[in-house]
Amino acid sequence: MVPFPPYPKNGYMSSHGPRKERQDLINRVYVRRPEEEDDNQFVAEKISQQNLRTQLRYWLTMRAVPPSELLPRPEARKFQWMIESHHVADGYQTSHHVGAEVETWRQSSPWGMVVRCFLLDLPQQLENRDAVSWPRHQVFRAGASDMKEWEPRELEFRWARRIVFSEENEGQPGWLAGRWLVVVYLWAKDSEWVRTADVRSLLSFNGAFCIRAAERTSVSRSPKWRQDHVKWKLFYELEKGPVASSTRLFDGPAELHYDPPQIRDGQPVSDKLCILRSLMDNEAPFLLYSEGEAIAKQSTEQGSSKQSRGDLP
Repeated sequence: MVPFPPYPKNGYMSSHGPRKERQDLINRVYVRRPEEEDDNQFVAEKISQQNLRTQLRYWLTMRAVPPSELLPRPEARKFQWMIESHHVADGYQTSHHVGAEVETWRQSSPWGMVVRCFLLDLPQQLENRDAVSWPRHQVFRAGASDMKEWEPRELEFRWARRIVFSEENEGQPGWLAGRWLVVVYLWAKDSEWVRTADVRSLLSFNGAFCIRAAERTSVSRSPKWRQDHVKWKLFYELEKGPVASSTRLFDGPAELHYDPPQIRDGQPVSDKLCILRSLMDNEAPFLLYSEGEAIAKQSTEQGSSKQSRGDLP
């Protein structure tokens, strides 16, 4: 077995290697586990290793380690919510095909992109729109990665890149801060295009063919495990079709390997889920709007506000 490259060779990998994404979206692509997306934990790991070497050096000389010799470490943020959207080039989101033919149509797109937005408090942050400025906070941009290193079969998108957007700690360069984190994965067939493309110019709500939202929870695996397994519990899914979009809600106990069951028509929906759906339908798109879409939406909102107040045009 060939070992995975150590983090952060190219910024794309996590410490546990790549994980295969769901194959019903963009086939055979790799992403990190959601709980490993905050790079602070890997910065802290590197600093811990350096501090350990410092401690060993002092212990070998039978001296106490001065506190000033030990470097501080950043804290990994415990994000509780994730909104994940899947994008392809304009014109490839939907077609007159159905079923597997739609997937083939999307895979023929020249590029594919996944946008992951992590939040500490989804209801409050979506309502306040405090993460919509994320495209102005790019902090880490890895080079193009060759997926052939991990996937020997023929790939629709051979080259990949991971881009991080976050606020930063002013006093500690390289430390990520703030109540949100956005990670973008970009795939394409051409390495040079992947390396130079600006994902912000590719971003649009109309370009997304699927949007999912999940809440972080813990699932017990078995008594022999000391720690519970992290589970991202799916509760919302919007999928765009050739004629209309469909929204599905999910609720139920979190299972280790399965999403909660879908809520069918006529089944009761909890107050919490009703609120979350309203926020996802009305506020989450602001995270994905292109500049033109955002301007158009704001103009529409301003017009609606004037009409509700009875203002003259």
